[in-house]
Amino acid sequence: MKLVLIRLVGINVVILLLGCNIQTPSNLTITEKIKGKSKDPPIKVALLVPLESPSKSTSELAEHIINAAKLAVTDFPESNLQLSVYPTSGIEELAVKAAETALKMESQIIVGPLFSEETVAVREHLESQDIKIISLSNDPKIAGGGVFVLGTTFDTISDRLVKFAVRKRLNRIAIVGPAGNIGFNGISSVEKAIEDNGAIVSTISRYPLEVQGITTVAPSIFKNLVATDTQAIIFTDTPTRGLPFISEQIYRLFEKNKKSPPQFLGITRWDGAKQMLDEQSLDGGWFVIPKQIEKNHFYKRYIEKFGIKPTELSILSYDAIAIISNLVLKSRKVKTVDPFTHESFTDAEGFVTKNGIIRFDSNGTSVRPLDIVQVVSGSYKIIDID
Repeated sequence: MKLVLIRLVGINVVILLLGCNIQTPSNLTITEKIKGKSKDPPIKVALLVPLESPSKSTSELAEHIINAAKLAVTDFPESNLQLSVYPTSGIEELAVKAAETALKMESQIIVGPLFSEETVAVREHLESQDIKIISLSNDPKIAGGGVFVLGTTFDTISDRLVKFAVRKRLNRIAIVGPAGNIGFNGISSVEKAIEDNGAIVSTISRYPLEVQGITTVAPSIFKNLVATDTQAIIFTDTPTRGLPFISEQIYRLFEKNKKSPPQFLGITRWDGAKQMLDEQSLDGGWFVIPKQIEKNHFYKRYIEKFGIKPTELSILSYDAIAIISNLVLKSRKVKTVDPFTHESFTDAEGFVTKNGIIRFDSNGTSVRPLDIVQVVSGSYKIIDID
């Protein structure tokens, strides 16, 4: 392992050449040392993000996640946190390699990865290590075993969406998601929510995560939707994967055949990629957002610091750092050795974050109130308050 130290604008940047077999720009680890006010030893925090992903929008999202985490570190100087960024490219093997390096660099807690498959790979690899992971994923199936899921879980989102759809008399609901393991958990959560709320699963359709494959299967998905009198479609995919392609294909087929499309809904944050809200196919669609009691303050601070508007998902990394800071300060106050115990994470008081009050269940999933929003001409508006 080769170490290079560079001085940039008053910040020490350490670049570690990991020398792993996959030769990509993700072999770089960037550590920013930001001095806090505390005289206590620094708490080393590892941030695993999908930098240098094959997907441009995913890489851009990763940069926003890093920016938000850096902003939080500077906003909580009394905790004396030292943030290290470990690119994963969104690839499981690289995520494991990044986690290994983080432990070698004596990181005390991990924030990330973003995707559930990465998080599972990291959790399984570090099973024998006593280190907590605050995952930015929203998949409840990956929680537990030291993993705390910060993103709003599929189960919670699915139940909220389906309840709202049923209230609107949309009882025949289709599920459309990626094929294989990558789509299994989201589809299962939606299917359970539909059954639990007395609605009907009209059809379940899956597609491969590549453009040609989506184009090939879209006509058969369209036929199934029409044949089953589907009133609403819940998409389980993300904005940085297949969602923009499959939603557009289905919308165009309804348009081509001069039929009114069902109501579109989604269990992921459609605003996670800024261009998604401009998609004609999703205009009028519904998704959920957590209550953001201090969202405007975060936006203002982010724009002042970086000169650009943050993505909605970037708030998660800010909140993760805020939670870590809270745990560290509580630990120092009562003079405990380990600030990151299971008991401290699951404290009934929860944590005040930019996304509202968050509490972790004993199984590691997060609980918070959710609002339903509707896409309107490149933006969204709240249509149902929790």
